[in-house]
Amino acid sequence: GMGIKLEVRNVCKTFGKDESRVYALKDLSFTVDEGSFSVIIGPSGCGKTSLLRIMDGLISADEGEVLIDGNTITGPGPDRSIVFQNFRLLPWRKILANVEMGLEINGTEKAQRTELARKYLDLVGLSGFENHYPVELSGGMQQRVGLARALVVNPAILLMDEPFGSVDAQTREQLQTELLKLWSKTGKTVIFVTHDIDESIYLGDKIIILSSRPGTVQEIVNVDLPKPRWESKAEIIESPVFINLKKKLWKAMGLL
Repeated sequence: GMGIKLEVRNVCKTFGKDESRVYALKDLSFTVDEGSFSVIIGPSGCGKTSLLRIMDGLISADEGEVLIDGNTITGPGPDRSIVFQNFRLLPWRKILANVEMGLEINGTEKAQRTELARKYLDLVGLSGFENHYPVELSGGMQQRVGLARALVVNPAILLMDEPFGSVDAQTREQLQTELLKLWSKTGKTVIFVTHDIDESIYLGDKIIILSSRPGTVQEIVNVDLPKPRWESKAEIIESPVFINLKKKLWKAMGLL
């Protein structure tokens, strides 16, 4: 990496009022290097989605701050894009128009919007589907559209909230590999939330393990596996490094 891209500093998030107030996140701190692939993993209900929304600026922390390039964020910005688990495509818009959404909001003119949207649909392997509606596409294809829509605005940071959680296992593996290829091509900083242990090890440079509620950083693990990962996936998932990391994460997640 070329230094720290994003820093989460002493972030707290609570829900509810007075006596019924609950900490979702408590005193959470970590850094993410520029151009790295960081995975945030933790048991369900540990506040992973809240954390991602705070990083995107969609909601604010009660205490603490998130800094990008040393500057505190105060809301959503063009330097960040978020990909959700349930695609969030607009059903009444064709695929091309779905991908163009962020560019439309930015005020990019029509010809350039179309050119960029086509380029990114091609990048995610969906050339030829521009005029389809979301309902005509499989879940895996819809998620590729979501990815193209996030990438088309050229964000420095890609935030991903369990993006492959609602597709079948085979599609999921395909999408994981596609994402790694895209990441290696585009050099973006990726922050990826999951509760899938295998996925976290296969994708991540660094895994940030959160504790169960209130979510706080339990441990940060560096993943020392060869790259590009997809070229030797079969060997990687059978390697001692992978298997030992898996045990460590099972333990940390309270599953062993």
